[in-house]
Formats: sequence, C-alpha cells, structure tokens
Amino acid sequence: MITYSYKNGIFEVKLSGKIDFEEIINYLKDFTEIENLPSDLQLLYDLENVEFEFTMAEIKMISHAAELSTKNYKSVKTAFIVNKPKVTAYSSLFSESVLNKRTTRKIFSSREAALKWLDS
Repeated sequence: MITYSYKNGIFEVKLSGKIDFEEIINYLKDFTEIENLPSDLQLLYDLENVEFEFTMAEIKMISHAAELSTKNYKSVKTAFIVNKPKVTAYSSLFSESVLNKRTTRKIFSSREAALKWLDS
C-alpha cells in the first residue's frame, strides 16, 4: 500500500506491505498529476514497513520514472527512512542512479534525522 500527504512543506509517502514494480510505477504516474507543490520539492519516503523484490533493471526504471515525474521542479530533495538491510540496499542503488544535478537523495535510519536533513 502506498499512501501520501503534503504537510509542513514536505510531501510524505508511506509504503507498507509487499510493493511490486507496477505499484511503484503507478504511484509515480499519479504523482505527476498532483498540483500546487512547491518548485523546490522535499520528499520523505517512509520505507520501514515495506517489502520489495526488484531486479537491477527495475530499480533503474523506477529511478528514471521518478526523475520524469519530477522534471518540472526546480529541485528535488528526497529522504528515505529505512530499517532493513535489503530495503537499504535497494534505496542505495536507487539513489545512486540519479542522472540530473537538481535531484538529491539520501538514506536515513530515523525520521528525525531525515527531517533535519530536509530542513537544512
């Protein structure tokens, strides 16, 4: 399940349960239709209760789709909250596949640290 909300200047996304490739791509398509977000976008992804199973090719496709879904923003700063080694590895591979300079992605083990970084 993927839920999201926008509050206090941060677009927060919570992923829980088993999430597959199609669900991620569908979320990113839906994201492109959200209006009235700031041009300097701050994203917080809570991945503490999620299970993934992706190939390297899928991770690269997800990263590319994420970049396309945020192409109209001046900057995109994304924090991932993770607590499992496998999800950390996927998040790291995803974060390293950024192809543009306006996107920054970083991984955290606590919500507090992620929010502090987003606020900096």
